[in-house]
Amino acid sequence: MKAFYSFFSMEPIPAEDIRLPQEAEEGDIYSCFGLLYQVIGRSVENDKIIYQMKFI
Repeated sequence: MKAFYSFFSMEPIPAEDIRLPQEAEEGDIYSCFGLLYQVIGRSVENDKIIYQMKFI
């Protein structure tokens, strides 16, 4: 399965496009777009793992 990250109401972005890992845990913190985001959820849809991100 391929990992995607969802920021706010944007379409999910493939992990490799934004250099984030294919696997993440809830609570993990990453720097993306020059800001810090935390993984707040995970869902699986159509062979995609989608991690929901929250600005912190």
